[in-house]
Amino acid sequence: MVEIGISFGCMSDPIQEQLKAQGYTLPKAEAVLIQDLIHALNMVQIHGLVPDGVCHTARQRLLKQITQHAAPIGVVEE
Repeated sequence: MVEIGISFGCMSDPIQEQLKAQGYTLPKAEAVLIQDLIHALNMVQIHGLVPDGVCHTARQRLLKQITQHAAPIGVVEE
């Protein structure tokens, strides 16, 4: 597993850009799914549908998934 810092905020750069800045990437399908999940988490939190603690736990799990699938640039095959 790799050490990666990701910002999940509404105004944050897309996941692939954040990873690229750190020398990592995800397979395209995985990156699209994760970006959609980040957007969904932000929407339910902003609209008050889910408590902050639940969103925090979901983001921790999402970060774990990202670190498990991230690979150095050039290693990932699309």
